[in-house]
Amino acid sequence: MKREAALDDIAELIHRIEPGLPRPRILQVVARTVAARPAVPELLSVLQNDIRFLTSGDDTMPSSLAGIIDQLIHEGATTLKRPRCHRCHEQRRLPNRRGGHGICASCYSLDRRVHIECSRCGQRRKRRAVVDGQEWCGTCWEGQLGQVEAVFRTAVLGSGCGITARQFETVAATVHSTWKAGAILRLSLELNTRSEQWFAQPAAGSVLFLRFHAALEKAGVKVTPVACGRCGREATLANILGGLRCCARCYSASKRETCSQCGREQVLVLHAADGTGICQTCMKKLPDRTATCIDCGQRRYVAWNGPDGPVCSKCRPKHRIDYCPGCQRQKPCLFAGTSRARCHECSRRKETCALCGTQVRAATRNDQGIAICGRCSRKPEPCSDCGRHRIVVGRAQGKPLCDYCYPKDPVSFRDCGRCGRHENLQVADLCQHCAADDELERLVPLEARANSPVAQAIHDLCQDAKPQSILAAARNSSMGLLRSIIDSQIIPTHEFLDHAGADQATRAVRSLLIDAGLLPYRDNNLARFEEWITRTAQRITDPQQRAAFVQFARWRHVRELRKRKSPVHSSLTTSRRRELRLVMELLAWLQQQNRALVSLTQSDMDRWRANGSAERHRVKPFLAWAHANGRVRSIEILRKPGNALDVAGTPANERAHLLHEILDPGCTSQVAVRFAAALVLLFGAGPQQIVELRVSDISTNDERVYLKLGNEPLLLPDALVDLAIGTHENRMAPRLFAPTRDTDWLFPGIRTGYPLSASTLIGSMKQLGVSASRGRTGAMAELAQELPPAILARLTGNSTTTAIRWSIAVAASNARYAALAMPATPLG
Repeated sequence: MKREAALDDIAELIHRIEPGLPRPRILQVVARTVAARPAVPELLSVLQNDIRFLTSGDDTMPSSLAGIIDQLIHEGATTLKRPRCHRCHEQRRLPNRRGGHGICASCYSLDRRVHIECSRCGQRRKRRAVVDGQEWCGTCWEGQLGQVEAVFRTAVLGSGCGITARQFETVAATVHSTWKAGAILRLSLELNTRSEQWFAQPAAGSVLFLRFHAALEKAGVKVTPVACGRCGREATLANILGGLRCCARCYSASKRETCSQCGREQVLVLHAADGTGICQTCMKKLPDRTATCIDCGQRRYVAWNGPDGPVCSKCRPKHRIDYCPGCQRQKPCLFAGTSRARCHECSRRKETCALCGTQVRAATRNDQGIAICGRCSRKPEPCSDCGRHRIVVGRAQGKPLCDYCYPKDPVSFRDCGRCGRHENLQVADLCQHCAADDELERLVPLEARANSPVAQAIHDLCQDAKPQSILAAARNSSMGLLRSIIDSQIIPTHEFLDHAGADQATRAVRSLLIDAGLLPYRDNNLARFEEWITRTAQRITDPQQRAAFVQFARWRHVRELRKRKSPVHSSLTTSRRRELRLVMELLAWLQQQNRALVSLTQSDMDRWRANGSAERHRVKPFLAWAHANGRVRSIEILRKPGNALDVAGTPANERAHLLHEILDPGCTSQVAVRFAAALVLLFGAGPQQIVELRVSDISTNDERVYLKLGNEPLLLPDALVDLAIGTHENRMAPRLFAPTRDTDWLFPGIRTGYPLSASTLIGSMKQLGVSASRGRTGAMAELAQELPPAILARLTGNSTTTAIRWSIAVAASNARYAALAMPATPLG
């Protein structure tokens, strides 16, 4: 049951008994008083079993219910009754308990006043202290406190610990300066009867003896080291088992029981009435322990119920920001908002590093539990498996393993706590399959699938996804948006996603919804470009100039982009946005000059271009359009001539060597990347041209394979046939959860309907050692020498103008080389 529903039920039960108070006010008091989430369902269960707790004044009622009744009585409740003290039967606040019954502070103090027969004087007096089973009255105790130094000296020197006079003076100075007199006296009395046993086995000693033992070690006295009474390991002993102090590991092991849900041996944190219980991992998965975090939007275990709603453990530190006096920084702190505020790093005590001996805060610990500092724990060593010099994350039989080899080594494999698979477990002792099932269930719970077709469609799409993909998607920043869509139970639209964030933040969710059939396909880059034009035009205050800007943008850019057969890639819209921003700069400059567009002169244009970016010549199409529509006079814009084509690309011998490595059957790179690199090195194809190839561009005829880069099909060499077929058969498009084959692109991308981005392909080819720009230049220069421009254009997909420029550039380069190589002719 969710917290909100449980609070409503509690308020309803109280309202039945106290109808004079408004129900919303009762709900407000209950929610404020019961701040801890786990207390809500337990309190509801108590009231449902016996509602008479509200009016009977029973002293066994939960303290949270007593607090609610106290607050409601202050609000004017007349039927509700405060609990009565079990000892004096007065209706008071009961902060203490004895034997399961609540008692007030006065009775609790009286209960502690016990009269005994003093073990020293034999008289019946009020008890002051109990030491080693002997009860002392106040008179005898105060008398011993007056001579505590002599008592302490006698007890220590007679304990048989082998302390010398000089060492005793050091220990006595430390004890008398830092301990209270009562603690020194208590230790002295304990040493008189227990010193022989405790020095032989320090784990049997009291807390005071352990402090004294540490002072002896610091003074140089040779004593038996303090070790766990169970495992014998030297560690911090904060718990007691069987009369011996033990480490946290042994204490936790002694409390392990079988979890009734997962069946593992764990420490149980939630017990039922029949004696069974569940572990912390299973408890966090209960429906009433999880909610949608108000910060990240993900459904997780609630660590804190803030005033605005539930907060998960990952987002909880954001609400604990305070000034840490230790490191003097503003950061997440323990006890935030109080004078005790300390960050997590400064709150950890300093210990001696087992390797370098420095006093630091422990980053990790060795097998004996001794602290190791961060510098020593991160020292790289040669990995025993791969041989690389890397940081060690695990060891197999004492041999170091790096973070790449450790998950593959059998020493890191364990049995899954749910299905029993033996593999490397990463999430809460679960294998990847079980962890992925849990993540999918948290994302799309059964209740949401039953009520929302959106949730059911997403769940069906993710059923065939690999566990690794689901776990990786769970860490994606887009999951918050997807969870909000599922919780809203409405079918989203493209307009909703446009307002939900930037394209980079919503593209993964948009593709998932399109693949699930919940959204129709649209050219998102083009749609966002049109919306950008409308939004940007609002910055222009002059109505006539704003209308001219919008009409030009739609006539020149939107119209051209809509004519494209393939989706608009981001580089096209980026270039057009830059041109339109330059137009806005011109219009803003005219407004600053108190000039209209129709009054723009040639001198004005020359002056504007002289004081700005070198790209300001790109406003020429706008001025030509404005002149054709009678909005401005004829303006001439001269552009600086561009540089000639650079034909100095990758040499032929280097391209042949790279091609030989790519065609090697032993090459482990992706087939699609190898095929693209071969097209660059052989035919000078550009990355953008390659990614826009479709499945239909590869055809076969008489057992020959053709590729259509231009207007004419290009016969592929036999060495490229296998790469072309492999690329055709392995068109896996990565998506948010699972890859898809439903695409007609030869190089599908991460967004539905779009091919792979050219920049991604360029980066993949770099890993093969192929530079796309230099490789294409070298190939085009060689082809331009061998083929006429018209044939080169038809085969490679370049325009005839571009092919002619390549031919001219190669001819000019050859002429310069011939002139340099020609021997000089003597004069006369």
